[in-house]
Amino acid sequence: QPSNVYAWEQLTKNLLHEAGGEAYVSSTGVVSSKGKELFSQASEAWSRYIALNPPKPNAELAQLMVTVYSEAGLNKPAQAVEVLQIATAARPTDAAYYSALAEYAYKAKNTRVGDLASAKAVSLAPAAQKARVKKQLAEIKKNPTPGSSGSTSTAATGSSENTGTTVTVG
Repeated sequence: QPSNVYAWEQLTKNLLHEAGGEAYVSSTGVVSSKGKELFSQASEAWSRYIALNPPKPNAELAQLMVTVYSEAGLNKPAQAVEVLQIATAARPTDAAYYSALAEYAYKAKNTRVGDLASAKAVSLAPAAQKARVKKQLAEIKKNPTPGSSGSTSTAATGSSENTGTTVTVG
């Protein structure tokens, strides 16, 4: 069903579910070659889903796709930015999402989006964490190479909007 939005959404979910299984991801989070193959298939299914212009893209699924596009996954920061933009639209007061969006935007060399997301992450962070979030994101902006971050998405977990959902970043 090439034009069925729901079918592509479900296929993406199923591929992600399979790829996240113990057989494809080690306890330390390392994705096997078969897991990366499933990530590639999930990425293709996601692309087809988004190409059909769903009226309200599934933000939860977009959040899961961050792992696919992370350094541990397919290492595609520009695609991580795209899915994080969907996730942040659904949770506009979550500083952790904006931190992750800034991080991946800098890694994708998209400074404009990185700067906007960074400013928003700092503004949404709890007062006690604002300086730390700002410093971490500034460091990533200076050195956006993979592995340079301390996973900024956890920098703002004290946010009043945090519901225990974690954005996983490489």
